[in-house]
Amino acid sequence: MTISKQTVVFILSEVRSGSTWLSYVLGSHSEAVHLGEYYRPFTMPNHIACRLCQAKGKKQCDYLHGIQDVEISQAFDFAFKRFNKNWLIDCSKQLDWLNIFINSQNYNIKIIHLHRDPRAWFASQKRRDSNLDIHLSLSKWIDTNNHITNKVKELNIKYITPFYDELCLRPDLYFNDYLCPFIGFPFEESALCYWEKEHHGLGGNGAAFNNLSRFESAQLNTGDDKYYQEMSQKLFFDSRWKTELTNSEIQIIESNHQINDYLNHLGKSFEHFNLIFRS
Repeated sequence: MTISKQTVVFILSEVRSGSTWLSYVLGSHSEAVHLGEYYRPFTMPNHIACRLCQAKGKKQCDYLHGIQDVEISQAFDFAFKRFNKNWLIDCSKQLDWLNIFINSQNYNIKIIHLHRDPRAWFASQKRRDSNLDIHLSLSKWIDTNNHITNKVKELNIKYITPFYDELCLRPDLYFNDYLCPFIGFPFEESALCYWEKEHHGLGGNGAAFNNLSRFESAQLNTGDDKYYQEMSQKLFFDSRWKTELTNSEIQIIESNHQINDYLNHLGKSFEHFNLIFRS
């Protein structure tokens, strides 16, 4: 494989949209590395750089040791050198972090604007706060995704808009024919079993459980630990919204005009996702 320049893949999304999972899967490719929320050690004092090495009882990360002395402008140059891979996957999700590097001449930049079925997204939010106002929550989903879309367009850089649900349920189609060609490497089906590879990325939620739960000293608090423990070390798709949301909540989401307009703009619909679920 001929690489003209190394590539940083930025995953942007609303929270709880599958960005950590996607970063792990892409970072399990033989030519790539999962960095996780790489902004953390550069913007959050005393943040533990790598929870995997921490779980192993090590004082420093095998790869990221010394990161506290790296200038923020050199963050990715440092990672390329330490990991010696051609693709770095960053799921920081933050536009301000992306803006720091957008004009870099040292590497290519690819942007993934990741989405999740709004029903599943709201169920995940509700799991953590049962008193959430559904209408305010849906407005937040719309506002965040519109903000990402508008800012990325302003940058005048190519981007792609996959859905976690499609990637998870039909990886043969959406990874192989859609996402991986955009990134620039072939789909490796083995990458879906991302827990079989050691990852030194930062932060993480439920997806991190698969990577760290085998270590007794791992510090994990996903807000949903029992579920992720049950699903550890295997492929799964989180479809709990079907039983956790009330019929009224589902109807409110599916009839929201702004959300339907947004989905239609991306060539999607609730019926499209229902068909994928049934296939």
